[in-house]
Amino acid sequence: MSAVFFLLSLLCYLIPIGYFFYIAVEIRLRAHTLLNRLSSYLFFSIMLIFASGFLTSVFPEEHAEVMVLWTKLIPAFFIMSFALHLTVRVSGCFDHWSRTRAALLCYWPLLGSLVLMIPSPYVSIQFIERGMWRDAQPSALLFVVIISTALYTVIACTWFLYKGIKFVGGSEAMLIKRRQVRVVRMAFLVGGLLCIGLAYFNHKLYFTSAFSYPEPSLFGLVLFAFMIRYAMTRYEFLPSIERRYRILYERSPLAILLTDRQDRVIDANPAAQALFGRPRAFLLKAEYSELLAAYKGSLRSIGDGGELQVTVPSEPAGSARIVKVERERIVTGGEPYEYLLIRDMTESIRAEERITFMAYHDPLTGLGNRRRLQETLPEMLERTAGGEEASVALLLMDLDRFKLVNDTKGHHVGDLLLRHVAGLLSQKAGRAEVICRLGGDEFALLLRGTEEEAVRLCEEILSGFREPFRHEGESLRVSASIGVCLSPAFGTNPEQLLQYADMAMYDAKNSGRGRYALFTGELKQAQEAVHTLELQMAEALKEERFVLYYQPQVDLKTGEVCGVEALIRWVDKDGTVRPPGEFIRLAEENGAIVPLGRWVLERACRTGRAWMELSDGITRPEPGGGRSEWSISINVSNRELAGRGYLDHVDAILEETGFPPKHLQLEMTESVTFTEEEHQLHLFTEIAGRGIRLAMDDFGTGYSTFSVIQSLPFHIFKLDKSMIDDLVSAPHTRHIVKAMIVMAHSLNQRVVAEGVETAEQVEVLRELGCDAVQGYYYSRPLPEEELLAWLKARRESRV
Repeated sequence: MSAVFFLLSLLCYLIPIGYFFYIAVEIRLRAHTLLNRLSSYLFFSIMLIFASGFLTSVFPEEHAEVMVLWTKLIPAFFIMSFALHLTVRVSGCFDHWSRTRAALLCYWPLLGSLVLMIPSPYVSIQFIERGMWRDAQPSALLFVVIISTALYTVIACTWFLYKGIKFVGGSEAMLIKRRQVRVVRMAFLVGGLLCIGLAYFNHKLYFTSAFSYPEPSLFGLVLFAFMIRYAMTRYEFLPSIERRYRILYERSPLAILLTDRQDRVIDANPAAQALFGRPRAFLLKAEYSELLAAYKGSLRSIGDGGELQVTVPSEPAGSARIVKVERERIVTGGEPYEYLLIRDMTESIRAEERITFMAYHDPLTGLGNRRRLQETLPEMLERTAGGEEASVALLLMDLDRFKLVNDTKGHHVGDLLLRHVAGLLSQKAGRAEVICRLGGDEFALLLRGTEEEAVRLCEEILSGFREPFRHEGESLRVSASIGVCLSPAFGTNPEQLLQYADMAMYDAKNSGRGRYALFTGELKQAQEAVHTLELQMAEALKEERFVLYYQPQVDLKTGEVCGVEALIRWVDKDGTVRPPGEFIRLAEENGAIVPLGRWVLERACRTGRAWMELSDGITRPEPGGGRSEWSISINVSNRELAGRGYLDHVDAILEETGFPPKHLQLEMTESVTFTEEEHQLHLFTEIAGRGIRLAMDDFGTGYSTFSVIQSLPFHIFKLDKSMIDDLVSAPHTRHIVKAMIVMAHSLNQRVVAEGVETAEQVEVLRELGCDAVQGYYYSRPLPEEELLAWLKARRESRV
């Protein structure tokens, strides 16, 4: 044998062995997935079969059979098992199989190798000599086992891949997958059938004995390898790690740039091209610093160590995009590079800015809200305390009678009015640091400046309210009250300043509305006095240090006492008596008037019942021997009448005390009857139905009209003291009082004059037809014991 033929024989085996080894190693290195491992094992096994052909020829004959068994026949059964497992994985529709099921269905061909282990004359390996070369030939039975197993493998693999093609269907997204499966199926069909078809004719296809070459049937495996290789390169079958990383790079939604040491872009993925609105060729010529500009918005940083910048697209109509850039320096091949990952944060930043705006602004008016004031005020006060700013003025503004607009015009108009006021404040108070709507119709402003500047600002704001608010052709006059508090003059505590500004605002309201008021030490003292009075009132009510005084009412026709008015007094611990003017208004404001009113009603009824049981009490003889009892009048506030269950409370007290309803007289002011006419009509009708008499107190000072007076069931009208003071000296006052008396008598109602202090006033009232009077001319309000003594002395003096 010449060296040339030996080398030729060696090449015939080494070329396919090297090719299969290359493919196996390449596949193994491309990715560490199960599919890649199975493919690598498959081609390593095929490589062993080709190596077995050469080793069989050169090894000694006594070792040739073992060589064929372990390097050719057993790998053949492994090839069939790996092929089955590979196609199951490629198809994609059998991924739900368990590992055990996949192993049983794919690796059962390995059982064929057991046939080789059974000693039998029918299972053997013969060798055919071709000159100096030796070729292995299985026995007939062994050949049938191998061929039948191989045929089953080809059919099963083809069926698995057919199911895979059906599984991916016609989806455009699975187009590459479908092509992969088709090429692999063709490789199994062509390569496998060629191997099976030529296996029977192997011994007939040896055309020379000069050199050795692989069995002709094995060229089907070479064709199979070529087709798998084609699928790898053409359709990304068994993609490499590099290819997968390239896919991630190209299809990443994040823009990626790679720059060199000169800050020049040397690579850009499609997302970066889309973000900058430039083609790749342009980006590769640009410098990174030319592509991005500093962000000019309110958000300076978004954390994570990224830098916040803005990209400017090339299109004229494009808008700037806010991005976050993450940079990392890398060194590869000895060259330094910079890797830039660019995230488009535009929508999230805009959303954050919208959320921030909503968190610190009023949705109705667009002004700041209470939260903004609560966070800004402490910062400004801190700078004031540190000497950075001279002073800060806090202005609290409240619209006057805004509820009336809502009630009469509707909340829609009320909202429009609030927007109008917001625009007015933005126009007139633009120099204010913060303009906020705290809620409802309450606004707040913060101003860096002196008291004079704050006063000028208040005057400018109030001047804007002189123009009426117009809606649908109708003009509404709206005014506002403003309270001002300055820091550090009155402290640097935010809550305290808000409290002081609120006190000043209510002082402005109490002074006539439509004006401003500055918080002062006197106002603080007055407020503290009110607070102290509230505490003392609660304590006095708890300790029952309130008493009733009674002022008699005298009938002008008979000169006899016809009733008394019960008036509350507050007795301090030291015995000092406080008149109602010191605490009634405060009680009405803080709600204490309700328990006070109940106490007055109960005490008056109990006292009246006790008087009725006295033999020489509050009864008087009448002509004919009859007897008539006096009435007891008590004052009722609007707040009491507005509360639920007032009438039930009156019924309960009358029943508990046994005081007859006909002797009880309830007095209320004109403002009560006018502002709540419809509600009061129902309530007063119920009260009158129980026999209780109703009196309109302070008649002539309120807003009642004749229609109101006529519709409500009053029994008595009490003329206010202000009408009586000028009665003697002013003729026009006398005419007015005369008209009131005539009107009341026309409605069958009695008239009682209050505040009568002189005999002249008594005579004039008698001439005008007034029914009864009360005042200091007869008696001041007296405690119960003094009243009874006064009555006794008066009765004795008239006998």
